[in-house]
Amino acid sequence: GIYFDVTDALLEGRNDLTVSMLVWNDRLKDYDPYTDIKGFRNNESAKFVFGMTLSVYPKAAVRAVRAQHRAYTAAERALRECASRKSALVQMKADEKKMAASFLQQSSEINRGKGHAA
Repeated sequence: GIYFDVTDALLEGRNDLTVSMLVWNDRLKDYDPYTDIKGFRNNESAKFVFGMTLSVYPKAAVRAVRAQHRAYTAAERALRECASRKSALVQMKADEKKMAASFLQQSSEINRGKGHAA
């Protein structure tokens, strides 16, 4: 498996995680949301099996791992470098980063009772 560190993306209070599946589009040379229009029309079902475990570490443990001279496990590598395998990361465009940050902020405010869901 691949480990990802989301420590720096977390906000105070409750946080939500959304997983989106993107596929490489050779024609556009970019990632697109996964769709199965042809399979749907032909009464075929597409399946994507996904498993995830979320581990929460105390702040002191994260600081200690980041202060080490090197990572000793894949989880430690993720805490130090964002992912245990850098090739698994997709570069986000600037507008996508802004949208993600805005969504995290709105989600956090809604969860704290400062806003409302549309």
